[in-house]
Amino acid sequence: SINYYIIKNDSENASNYLKKFSKLVRSILNHSKSEMVTLQEEIDINKLYVELEQMRFNQSFDFKIEINESLDTDDIQVPSMLLQPFIENAVWHGLMHKKDKGLLLIRIEKSPNQSFVISIIDNGIGRIAAAELKSKSATNQKSHGMGITSERVDIYNKLNNLWLIEQQTIDLVDENNQAKGTQINLTFNPK
Repeated sequence: SINYYIIKNDSENASNYLKKFSKLVRSILNHSKSEMVTLQEEIDINKLYVELEQMRFNQSFDFKIEINESLDTDDIQVPSMLLQPFIENAVWHGLMHKKDKGLLLIRIEKSPNQSFVISIIDNGIGRIAAAELKSKSATNQKSHGMGITSERVDIYNKLNNLWLIEQQTIDLVDENNQAKGTQINLTFNPK
């Protein structure tokens, strides 16, 4: 992306992208040293990641974050870098192939008994269409991000006494049963 802006002689966007990219790399390095971070830190790093992807894909999708007002995101601890693989999948497999403008929504809601749910929702092409595109692709590169993330959640659930994390994937459909995106719910229940 930086190279594209340089070739186009768009030094302002190249500089903006490079600044955001370097901030993201520094944040990832800092977070990689910590098993847990605040929910706000996790939100901030993923917001930066999504801003880079929006630049990269010419603002082809919008991004919104909705957080329940009763949640103190600076006081809640979550595993570091947990959301990024889900967000990356939403962008790369759901929104990137969408013909019209897409939407990525991160919704954080409070649930009963001190639990909360983080939902990553896209209005992309859906998992079935994305799998079909991947099977037709000349580069049948195996993706490991989701498998590794699921393993991390399983290990976290076994070793940590703070949260029991439940993961749910929902294929969104319209009234004609046509794909209209994907929703990932991560429910954090206190142990």
